[in-house]
Amino acid sequence: KMHCRTIMPRLERARFTRQIALYGCVLSSTLPDGGSALFHPTSPTSHAEKLQNDSAFAGDRPNKREDAPLRPKTIDLYSNFPSRIVDFVLGNNSHGFANTSVSISNYTGTVYQCCNGFLLGADGRQAYIAQHNGSFGNNTWGQAPYVAAGKAVVINIDPTVNASVSAANVCATTLARKEDYAAELIEIAAHENIQGFTLDWEDGAGNDVGCFNELWGFVSTTIKPHGLTVSVSVDNSNHQGPMDKNSTAPWSTEWDWVGYVPWAGTLVNMGTYPGSWSQGLSYPAAQHLAATPCPAYPSKLCGLEGQVRDMLAHGVDGNGQLSPGINPAKCEPNGTMTANGWTQDALSQFLDFLTANGVRSVTLWFDNALQLYQDSFTCPWFVPTLHDWAAKL
Repeated sequence: KMHCRTIMPRLERARFTRQIALYGCVLSSTLPDGGSALFHPTSPTSHAEKLQNDSAFAGDRPNKREDAPLRPKTIDLYSNFPSRIVDFVLGNNSHGFANTSVSISNYTGTVYQCCNGFLLGADGRQAYIAQHNGSFGNNTWGQAPYVAAGKAVVINIDPTVNASVSAANVCATTLARKEDYAAELIEIAAHENIQGFTLDWEDGAGNDVGCFNELWGFVSTTIKPHGLTVSVSVDNSNHQGPMDKNSTAPWSTEWDWVGYVPWAGTLVNMGTYPGSWSQGLSYPAAQHLAATPCPAYPSKLCGLEGQVRDMLAHGVDGNGQLSPGINPAKCEPNGTMTANGWTQDALSQFLDFLTANGVRSVTLWFDNALQLYQDSFTCPWFVPTLHDWAAKL
C-alpha cells in the first residue's frame, strides 16, 4: 500500500485498491459494539457523535496534557536514500526539489530511512550483522550530515518475508531471543549514531499482532533508557471495525494499532496521505476532510479529520507521538490539485485543524521515497503551504 516493501505500484489488496504512497497492553477494554470503555458509549454511534463535537472532544481527550509545553512543529520525511536529499532537508533547496524554491530546513525533524534496507531475518537477527561481518558501520545509510545537524535519524526494520517465512514467523523467532535482540539494536544504534527504529510491516497475510505488540513493546521499553525509540507506521483509514483486535487478519499489523500507543515513540498515520484504498472515505483529500461516522462501523470516524480525532481519542499524544502522513502527489495538469485530491485550501484547512488539536508534526512520503530530485513534481504550492504551517506557533 504505502512504501517500504517496494517502490512500485501495488496490486489490489483484498477489497481495497492500494497504490504506492509516501511511509504492551490494550489501552482500554473493547465493548460488544466495538467501542471503548474509556468513552462509555451508550450506542454504536456515541463515540463518533462525541468526537464530532469540538468542545466535547477537546475537553475529554484522554491524552490532553495542559501542563506539557508544545513542541516546535516539524516536517518529518521518509527517504530511501537520505544522502540524496541533504540540500532539501538541511540546506536551501538549491535544486528546486518538489517544484519549489522554498526551503523547509528550519522545520525538518526526523528522517525515516526506508525501504528494505534493514531486514530482520527468519533467525531473529538483523541481516546488518552478517553484512558487516560481525562488526558495525558508522554511516551505513548516509546519515552523518543529519546527525551533525541535530536531526533525528530513524531506521526502518522490515521482516524478511518469502514463500516459506511469514512476518509472524519472524516475529516469533525474534521474540524467543528478545533480550539479545534488543541488546543488538542498542549496539548498532550506538555505532551508527542513530536515534531509533521504525516499523512498517505491510503484510497481507501471515500477521500476528499479539506477537508484534509483545516483541516491540519489550524492545521499546528496553532501548528507551538508551535514548532510543521505536516508532510504527500505521493506517487508521480502515473503516471495517475496531483497531484493537490483536488479530492475524490481512494488514492487521497496520490496522490494529491501539495496543502500540503505550510504547510507540511516534505513530505515523499513513491513512491521511490519503491513498486510493480509502476511496470515498478519505480519498480524494479535498472531498473528505470532515469527520463523519464510518458507514461500515459508525463507532469509528472516517474522513481525514476523523482519522486524527479517532487516534487522539484513543490516547495518542498529539504533542509528539502522532504524526499524520501526507503525500505530496504529482500535480494535475491544471496545477490546482494533486493526484490524490489535495488542493491548497484543503491542505491549509487540514494543517490548521492539526494545530487546533495540538498535533505538532506531519510526515511526508513522496511517491518515489525521495530517491532523486527530478522524480517528484508536486504542485508548486504544496511545500510552501507546509512551510507556512510549520512557521506558525
